[in-house]
Amino acid sequence: MVSDEVSSVDFGTKTVTTKSKKSYPYTKLVLASGIPRHLPLPGFQDLSNIFLLRFVTDSRAIMAAVGEKNKKVVIVGSSFIGMEVGTALSRGNDVTIIDPLKAPLERVLGEEVVQDVATVDKATPSPSDPSKVGAVHLKDGTVLPADLVVLGVGVRPATDFLKDNPAISLETDGSLKTDESFALSRLGGDVFAIGDIATYPYHGPGSDHQKGTYVRIEHWDVAQNAGRRVAHTIVRSLAPSQPPKPKSFIPIFLSALGVQLRYCGNTAGGWDSLLLKGEPVNVKFAAYYCKGQTVVAVATVSMDPIMAKSAVLMHRGDMPSKKEIEDGVDVLAVLAVGWSKNK
Repeated sequence: MVSDEVSSVDFGTKTVTTKSKKSYPYTKLVLASGIPRHLPLPGFQDLSNIFLLRFVTDSRAIMAAVGEKNKKVVIVGSSFIGMEVGTALSRGNDVTIIDPLKAPLERVLGEEVVQDVATVDKATPSPSDPSKVGAVHLKDGTVLPADLVVLGVGVRPATDFLKDNPAISLETDGSLKTDESFALSRLGGDVFAIGDIATYPYHGPGSDHQKGTYVRIEHWDVAQNAGRRVAHTIVRSLAPSQPPKPKSFIPIFLSALGVQLRYCGNTAGGWDSLLLKGEPVNVKFAAYYCKGQTVVAVATVSMDPIMAKSAVLMHRGDMPSKKEIEDGVDVLAVLAVGWSKNK
């Protein structure tokens, strides 16, 4: 274990150099460097009691700031992180969540499922302690008193150390494009990118099944699956008789937002209709996101088995169509053996 910051990588000599001027040779290199986004707005860079959440130490610092509760907490961003933190701190505290979207998690779940928030302008100091945050100001003039602020505005690829490297080219968002094995193909299969910095080809429902639709997903389940695939690829490459064989997966998201939200699939290729089954009024439902007749993603609340079964069916190409589900097909009763083709 080395505690240091990487300053450069020489892919020709297979050497990683750190800011302390130490060099480390590699045979295989796995890049996994994502960091939470800051807000480049007045006050957010200077005042204390404004937190990101990435490590256990961040969580401890947030809880220390909350103390005996009865705090005014402002969460900036209705991402999974923002919503989960808001839910966790809502007992005994006054919590406000801010986001420019019409509804929390709208990009993932759609306005119909998550059922107004404004854009942040700046943070200002506390009158009692100028070093700490005291309020968050919105562009519509609203002022939200705040004892502490938590930022949940996404993750950015921490790839600045690769920006001028002639051996690779970064995507416009700073990520690295990989193949199905999460390898950077231009570098001979010895360098991999996983987690928040990887833009990889997705082959699930609604994607370009031949080439894949390139996606970058900021979620731990995808990072874990990418890590497993890289490990599998490296191990198989050591055995000449077993060349690496990519193993696809369907992204799965889990989140506790007061209710248990489960999500599988991906809407990178878009979706044009939403089919709701169950009892949305009683917060017990399955939402099927469809592109034409193809179900590209499924979100469930209090109906976990449907999401789990849908992920399996999507992986095997057996997910029922929108019309089949509308006509009453029970996803839980479908055998994953070519349902849509052989029913």
